[in-house]
Amino acid sequence: MNKKLSKKNIIITISILVAFLVIIFTIKAIYIVDNPKWFDIDFDKKGSIISSYAALVGSLLTFLSILFVIYTIIQQKDLHEKNLKHKEKEELEKLYDNILFCQNYLDKLIDIVDKTGGYLKEFYEKEKEHPLKSNLLYFTIYMELNPFLELNSVEIFKSFQVFYEKETNVKHYNTLYSKFHFYSIAIKELKGKYDNYIIDKVNIKRKLVRDINSNIDEIVYLKEEFEKRNLESDPWYVLFEEFIEKYYQSINNEEEIDLKFLKDENLKDFIKKTIELKKITKVYTAKSTNVIILKFSTIRKEIYSLEFDSLNYAKQLEGNYKNYYSKDSEFLKELYQLRDDLKKTIPIDEILKK
Repeated sequence: MNKKLSKKNIIITISILVAFLVIIFTIKAIYIVDNPKWFDIDFDKKGSIISSYAALVGSLLTFLSILFVIYTIIQQKDLHEKNLKHKEKEELEKLYDNILFCQNYLDKLIDIVDKTGGYLKEFYEKEKEHPLKSNLLYFTIYMELNPFLELNSVEIFKSFQVFYEKETNVKHYNTLYSKFHFYSIAIKELKGKYDNYIIDKVNIKRKLVRDINSNIDEIVYLKEEFEKRNLESDPWYVLFEEFIEKYYQSINNEEEIDLKFLKDENLKDFIKKTIELKKITKVYTAKSTNVIILKFSTIRKEIYSLEFDSLNYAKQLEGNYKNYYSKDSEFLKELYQLRDDLKKTIPIDEILKK
């Protein structure tokens, strides 16, 4: 820039000197005659002097006009270079906007992963503690990641090449896209598997409740048969009465059956006592009683199976959390490190100087 200013200053200085010389020679041409008068030159008597003056001034003016042409060319060149620089800066700003866009969506990705990890940990801990309850897993709006995946990856790559060091730009680009693709798929799969799991769990629990209620109806019917024959003191009647009372204790305030209490306390105790009673006493309706015992044994096994599957699912989620959603996981640490690295861009002014 200083060189350009220097060239312009030289041209302007020379132009002033030439103009000054023209003035001096004009004055000399006027005063070289006898009785000089301004604007009154004797061209007949001093023809040779005037011709020389005209030739000299003409040469100087020609030289001056050439300087003006050169000055104009320099001006046009400067304007052209300025336009190129402006256009280059605009292109760089567009590429830098891509970097800012990536940084913004990387922040969103980290926020989604952190929230998903928090929900995931809360869910699997509840599932491990109460595997038979209807625990819920919440999800944030992971669809917010879609706009990033729809970006022109070539333009993003160009931006990374320009604004990051040569040794790291490809690594940053590959890490960014691999993490986005992984978590967009992983969270979607996590939600899909959870939806299938919770639907199956709800359906199994509904079936268990229907089977339990059906057996309860059978027990109530047997109790009525005992009452018709005034057999309220019969051990079987007492056992049925005790079971129904415990059963209603297993229903919590939300009117959901506590399947764990039912399995570990109520059904276990009921089945054990029926086996003992069958050894020492006869039951009025042995066939119906055997059916009830068999059904309750099956229900208890199904509850145990549901509990086992729930605990196994919770362990899977715990492993998933530790590998990909915990802040202590190496996989997620790479994402945090990438966020810090993407902030270390090469300034636009520094790029323009190159």
